[in-house]
Amino acid sequence: MAEKIESSERRNFERFRLAQPVQCHLNELEPEQGSLSCDISEGGIRLNITHFLPLNTEILLRIKLNSARIVECRGRVMWIQRIPFSERYQVGLEFIKDEDFIYTSHRIRDWIQSTQRREMRV
Repeated sequence: MAEKIESSERRNFERFRLAQPVQCHLNELEPEQGSLSCDISEGGIRLNITHFLPLNTEILLRIKLNSARIVECRGRVMWIQRIPFSERYQVGLEFIKDEDFIYTSHRIRDWIQSTQRREMRV
């Protein structure tokens, strides 16, 4: 479901709820880390993770939008905060504007639009 998130913050892209698995790789030498997305936009994603990541860390992401759509891209840690009374963190990642960025943002936009069309039919 692509439910729009209302916010008083100024953003370049609208955020939409997404609770799907995301695989994260810091680099080829590190093991893959699993996480769960909270929301997504054409420009970034918010995740729940189990370990601290320093600001500006670059991560390779594999985002499951639904059972048929998976997007691979790179993101940069823009903010991180510990979830109270937990050993987990929420992290805000901005998608890195490389050669894959346009493809990634189009795939996310297509997912948002297709999900909204399905919801309107119900």
